Amino acid sequence: MKVLDMYYYPRGGDGPLRLLFERVSLEDIVSSDSPSENGYYWAHEGRLLGVEFESIKDSGDHKVMEIPEFDVSVSVKVTKTGVSIDIGSLSKKAG
Repeated sequence: MKVLDMYYYPRGGDGPLRLLFERVSLEDIVSSDSPSENGYYWAHEGRLLGVEFESIKDSGDHKVMEIPEFDVSVSVKVTKTGVSIDIGSLSKKAG
């Protein structure tokens, strides 16, 4: 899975961070709460289209969203030097 677009516009110290895995308009697609309870994800026809973490601090933060339905773990780490993203498999993580 490859991140095609990232949107992160913190205001007042934090803000949502959105990652898109496909270039689609999410306006007509209903989001689902992440099982990790730290954001939302969008899926359509068995494909994970994107995720959004609700609140990422610009001073430094690390959050992980696990989505068992797609066997995916998305990790976002923000430091003063930038944003790093790691996308992995939940089944590989467990084994």
